Amino acid sequence: MAPSASPATKVPPRGDPFLAWVVYSAAVFWTSILALSLLPSSVPPIAAGPDLADLATALDAPIVEVTVFSDRARVRRRAQVELAPGSTAVRWPDLPGATLIDTVRMNGGKGVVLHVEAAPIDRERVSIDQADLALDRIENLTDQIALLDAERAVLGLELGLLNALQPAPPVPEAQREGRPLPPLGPEIFRRAIEFISETQAGVRARQRAIDVERRLKIEALTEAQRSVQQLDLGGFSDRRVQVLALIGSDARVSSELELEYFVPGARWRPSYDLRFLPEQSKVVVETFGVVEQATGEDWGAVELALSTAIPGQSIALPELLTWTLGEAKELIPTPRARTTPPTIALNPPPRASVTTDQLERAARHALLAERLSRLGQVAEADPEAVVYQKKTEINFADDEADGTKPEAAYAEVRKRSRNSSESKSMPPPEDRPMPTMMAPPSPTADYASGATSSVESDGDDYAEAQSIRAGGPTTSLALFEAPPPPRITFNDPTLPAVIAGGLDYVYRSPSRMSVPSTGARVRAPLTTESYPVTTYYEATPALADNAFMKATVQNQSRQPILEGPISIFVNDAFAGDATMKTTGPGGRIELPLGADEDIRFLRKVITKTEREGVFSKSDITRYQVVIEVGNYKARPIRVGVTEVIPKSQHEKIEIETVSLDPKPHAGPDGEGIFRWNVDVPAGKTKTLTLTYKVERPADWQLTQP
Repeated sequence: MAPSASPATKVPPRGDPFLAWVVYSAAVFWTSILALSLLPSSVPPIAAGPDLADLATALDAPIVEVTVFSDRARVRRRAQVELAPGSTAVRWPDLPGATLIDTVRMNGGKGVVLHVEAAPIDRERVSIDQADLALDRIENLTDQIALLDAERAVLGLELGLLNALQPAPPVPEAQREGRPLPPLGPEIFRRAIEFISETQAGVRARQRAIDVERRLKIEALTEAQRSVQQLDLGGFSDRRVQVLALIGSDARVSSELELEYFVPGARWRPSYDLRFLPEQSKVVVETFGVVEQATGEDWGAVELALSTAIPGQSIALPELLTWTLGEAKELIPTPRARTTPPTIALNPPPRASVTTDQLERAARHALLAERLSRLGQVAEADPEAVVYQKKTEINFADDEADGTKPEAAYAEVRKRSRNSSESKSMPPPEDRPMPTMMAPPSPTADYASGATSSVESDGDDYAEAQSIRAGGPTTSLALFEAPPPPRITFNDPTLPAVIAGGLDYVYRSPSRMSVPSTGARVRAPLTTESYPVTTYYEATPALADNAFMKATVQNQSRQPILEGPISIFVNDAFAGDATMKTTGPGGRIELPLGADEDIRFLRKVITKTEREGVFSKSDITRYQVVIEVGNYKARPIRVGVTEVIPKSQHEKIEIETVSLDPKPHAGPDGEGIFRWNVDVPAGKTKTLTLTYKVERPADWQLTQP
């Protein structure tokens, strides 16, 4: 039996045409409804637009992974979010203002990323409430100090009045008017004296209490000013980067989101610790990465990786431009109209209207600027000047209440405030500029002090070529080519990108690291390698009177060892500093282990000059170099000793080796260097002798550049 056809494909029954049309239409309608009900919803409940930031859910997305390059860092944030069917709007934490916006990437996990929007915005660094609170605290303190000063002034007047009280002398009879005063009894006089003394003591005690209280108030005012200075009064907003996203999902599911972006202002350098263990005949090399960053956000307990790559380098193959020789093609005349047709006026593009939020934000900025202007007046002023300014304002208010004009007094206060040499006075409000919003940082600015980069390009040549093509002045035959791709260069040869020669090697720290955004150097441990070694000694007696211990090992890792400073320890004792040389995988690493005080050298040079020749005189100087090698160890040693003889670049100066005792194992090489491998028994001394002569015309003076 053949399968029945679907309702949408049934042939209308024969008979009444109208009935057949109704049956057919009903089948098509209900089949479409059923198909649409089985499809997932394609219309998201939230759409991207101006209100996306208000509808988005703020994510708690800490930094979990950072890769540091030579001039920037790649940062990854992760967050867990519950996705509802349809679309979900999320807002990531604000990124630093210098974030390279075109590098922002997002992974939706189990959801589908429908829309990602990264744009610079301004965030208030200081709120109006903070400014008002700081102003209220400073004004309250200045009011209290001014009241204490006024009270102390009144007490001073009272004390002066009490000190001026003295018994009046008797009035002569000729000058007396009325009856004579009754005689003052001793008891009354004693009580009067006691009253005056007690009052004076009370006034002085209150003055001392006022002085203590005033000193405490001044200290509190200084602390309040210090807290104000911690606020950045140069601008009340930060340039940040806001990242909004829409994520689609067919069902309710928990998903892990990841955000990746690049930010300048970070760098790293290799560093090493070498620990030599003589009893175990091995060395332990610990590799570190010294990380510095001032990106604008702290990295707390992150997975840290250090890379030698140059992420901004172009990797596209440049294409050659066609180079055509010969005359121009045949000229084809182009007809022109007698009159120019009129231009059609286009409607201007729509302009965004000012919203209520924008007006409110502008008013809030203006109010905050006024608050910060007042804070700036008192933040850096001397506390005594702040109190003086407060008392002056009180006096002005009293004068204005009395109907007097305080312009002259105000001018005098300004003059005294500006010319005071004992304290840093506070300028009047109109003399201080209003704070302005900070300019956004350049995305290409480099915030690491020693890791500046530049982009080289031949844009001028390309512009000149374009001008010639456009019919400019004729020039000689030249190859017109597009500018080469930008090439990033570094001015610091110690950066890993320079040491590695552009190759990409990644070194990961085995533990999580925290790096603050302060530019402080943080040593991140990378690897620890242990090598069994056989030590040997080398010496250059002409430069140092001690032998130096060395060891040679093979780089067993798949990554190179980069050049960097190395600190050398013998057991737990610090022996000195050296420089690790760059060594590729499988290469031989020379490890310096420091000087050995038990192997000493004594080098002496004995000279003798004679004049020879009959017709042409020549001066011949013989140099005898004597090197004594002393072994003060309890075991025999072998040490490699190097010595050099001079070289001449003048054809009339001849240098010749006369004798060598004992015969060296190598040399002289192209630089005139000899090498001996000397075996010295325990507690013994061996002597090396090198004799050479220098012949030149008579009376020639030998110099050493």
